[in-house]
Amino acid sequence: MILGVGFFWPFHDSNAAQGGGAMFVILLLLSSVPALWYLLRQRAGKRVAGPLWALLFFEFVASFYALAVPPWQMPDEPQHMAHVEIQRRAGTAAAQRIAVNRLNPNDRVVNSSVEADVVASVRETNTVKLLPGARPALDQHHVPGPSELLHPPLYYQVAATLTSPFGSAPLLVRLALVRVLGIVFGAWTVWACGAVGRLLWPTRARMAEVPMALAAGLPTFAVFAGAANSDTLANLLGALLVLVLVVAVVQRPTLRRPVLLGSAVVALVVLGVLTKRTVVPLFFVIPVAALLRTGRRR
Repeated sequence: MILGVGFFWPFHDSNAAQGGGAMFVILLLLSSVPALWYLLRQRAGKRVAGPLWALLFFEFVASFYALAVPPWQMPDEPQHMAHVEIQRRAGTAAAQRIAVNRLNPNDRVVNSSVEADVVASVRETNTVKLLPGARPALDQHHVPGPSELLHPPLYYQVAATLTSPFGSAPLLVRLALVRVLGIVFGAWTVWACGAVGRLLWPTRARMAEVPMALAAGLPTFAVFAGAANSDTLANLLGALLVLVLVVAVVQRPTLRRPVLLGSAVVALVVLGVLTKRTVVPLFFVIPVAALLRTGRRR
């Protein structure tokens, strides 16, 4: 049983090249956070970059959970990975056709192949007894959980692009890569929370880092960051949108700033819509921020 492999489940049944390549990409993804933090500090300054320790602490905790939690045990993870796999093998259009049950012959082949691979992996890892309600679906050779194919495509396209070079590797390798991608998104969500705190309390250093510390130290957030789930990207985009709006309200306006901030808001709104519809309620904060900014200029 793979549960006996413990933390090494991502490399189960992979050969040396596949395992080594996956480890390289995992380390590259995790190291991108401190590397980009360093560039941000060099270009924008210490106050904008914030403390590195919180990002590294979060990466460590989230990585521990991502490895400690057996494969397919995160919420709706089999269905999220099925969406990633369909998009990787056949593209966004095929995923959308399958979602609305308008399959062409090739779509049926792809969908059946993906379902068979995910079902086989769930069975092989022997996690079915830990996955609520999974057995009836698996007995019918279906991926357990509600379908995620109706979700917008951006997150799944990013995950599909990341895992594309590992198409010949076992499915668990690609699952591990997608989990680590979520950790990177989560780390930058933590940074965005800290940036908001530093803007709101510029003269109170301890208070300014409270939002970052809460985000980095919240076990539930760390657990779900290391999951194959579009919520990880949606959380990041939502946090960045709040950050941009706080910048617009708090900082003094310049001739260039309204254009840059407006462009950033539009870009984040578009990316949010393309990621998950749960981001939409945040859009109602935009007019509130505009009113607050107008009030500060009077």
